[in-house]
Amino acid sequence: MRVLELSRAGRPERLRLLRDDNGAVAVLVAVLMSVFLVLAAFALDIGNAYANVRQLSVAADAAALSAAAKVGTLYPKGTACTAAGLTAINATAVAQAEADRKNTDNAKSGASAPVEPVTVRCASTDAIEVVVNNNRTVRTALAGVIGIDNLKPNSTATARYSRQPVSGNLRPWAVCATDVQASQADPTRTFWTALGNWSTKDTTGFCGTSAPGQWGSVDFDGGGNGAPDLADWTLNGYPGQVTIPNQYLPADPGVTNSSGVRAALQSLVGQVSLFPSVTGISGSGNNAVFNAVGIATLKICGIVYNGSVYNTGSDCWQAPTPPTTTTSTSTTPLVLPVKNTTGSMTKNSGILTLPTGNTLFTGLPTGAGTSYTAVVTVENAANDKGKPALLTSTTSWTTPLPTTTLTLADKAANTVPATSKVTIVITQTTTTTTTTTVPGFGLYDDKGNLQDQIQFRWVDYSTSSYNGSGASTCTFVDRNCVGTTVLWQ
Repeated sequence: MRVLELSRAGRPERLRLLRDDNGAVAVLVAVLMSVFLVLAAFALDIGNAYANVRQLSVAADAAALSAAAKVGTLYPKGTACTAAGLTAINATAVAQAEADRKNTDNAKSGASAPVEPVTVRCASTDAIEVVVNNNRTVRTALAGVIGIDNLKPNSTATARYSRQPVSGNLRPWAVCATDVQASQADPTRTFWTALGNWSTKDTTGFCGTSAPGQWGSVDFDGGGNGAPDLADWTLNGYPGQVTIPNQYLPADPGVTNSSGVRAALQSLVGQVSLFPSVTGISGSGNNAVFNAVGIATLKICGIVYNGSVYNTGSDCWQAPTPPTTTTSTSTTPLVLPVKNTTGSMTKNSGILTLPTGNTLFTGLPTGAGTSYTAVVTVENAANDKGKPALLTSTTSWTTPLPTTTLTLADKAANTVPATSKVTIVITQTTTTTTTTTVPGFGLYDDKGNLQDQIQFRWVDYSTSSYNGSGASTCTFVDRNCVGTTVLWQ
């Protein structure tokens, strides 16, 4: 076997070449580290900026919607949108304040976070537009190595407030919005609402509001609801166009007992129909109006009208029952610690005189339902019944509390000196009267008389059929069919 021996002269050269290879790897690692650092900066800082953009976008959307609603609510009803009209209500300042408030509510830090100056303008004669630009400076964590110390993500949102015209088929009877909202929360229950403006000493008509006169129906066209119109609109729905929301939807007496109205009311039972949802009634005479805020899609379970009940064929009618009230009284006695003192009495007198400045009754509570009974024992006293040397008698009081005298039930047969020992045992009695009212179901006056009302259940507008619309199914895009009581914004 042959063995090759490397010469000693060749070893340093080979080692030098090996050291040169190691240096090349170090350079490569340094270059790659820089690249990785830049990539990490992009991954961390760009990702953080993206998260901030999303948060800013959500906040901007909320701020724009809230600001547009605020301005739209303040803008005069029934008035076309103009630049002068926006100036008159100080729309830009109102929108700015509301957008700042809403954006701060949605900021992560919880600190004040105003948006940039908002833009408010008329998108059309029927719509107000608010534009919100939301931005925030975000400091970078790693991108500083490539000269980027901060990023400034921003988001812009535009919202419009508009009053949309609503087509016909509304029934001419107002339904309280709070009752509709309650039925939305529990669609399997039957609810009732007043069918007419009425008041008693305890209750006021539509949604806690009232207007002089027996107003009940809605006069959509302002022409005065005669019995033929009222019957036709109840049966088929109003054929014209109605604007919702509308603070001035005309009211009309609507108290008529015509056969046509009675038949139309009965026809509604079991049907799903559309009704104006209102927050109240105001005005008087021919100026009585409802504040309509939306449209309710309701299944009618039954109607009480002008003393008659219409519920034939209903599967959700609930028999009305008046509220009941019960009153109970309970007493709680409490024996207080024994009080020892001195006192005097004159002959043939029931007045016990106590030391001036005593604190025997200090701290005892007073007020309705609190009373006291005391058993008083006086030494060196004979009573007028012939019992010698010890007088035991009772006294009672409510308010004011006694100070230096007590009037006893018995009289002293002899004069009692001021140094005589007196023992007083007081029982405090608290009387509590509890009045419990169990609510019934339906609308009654303070004399227990059943009042005009509609019983109903809320219906999901997106899936249910409704009566008189000209369509078999109420779809989400059909403005006639809104199952919630909201402003259309």
